[in-house]
Amino acid sequence: DGVVPPPATPVPSASPVADSVQVRIANLAFDPATLSIASGETVTWTNDDSVPHTVTALDGAFDSGLFDPGASFSWTFAESGMFAYQCQLHPTMEGTVEVSG
Repeated sequence: DGVVPPPATPVPSASPVADSVQVRIANLAFDPATLSIASGETVTWTNDDSVPHTVTALDGAFDSGLFDPGASFSWTFAESGMFAYQCQLHPTMEGTVEVSG
């Protein structure tokens, strides 16, 4: 009589992607700044700083847009190559993801 059963499995929350490689943003820096992963892996950047940041590929491959302290951004790297990125608000913040395979 109009009763909705509870979901059979727990509803996922907006948290970083499981099994992703973590990059911490703190003190106006990416940590680690250089990362080596295999193609198909996902990287999650978490903003542990006190100001907003972006994660923007220099070649335009990905762009997080602005994200606030406490938020995160994930990107799955499907192709191999070197992906340099920076924060558009703080261009001295630079990082590289090296994707093999």
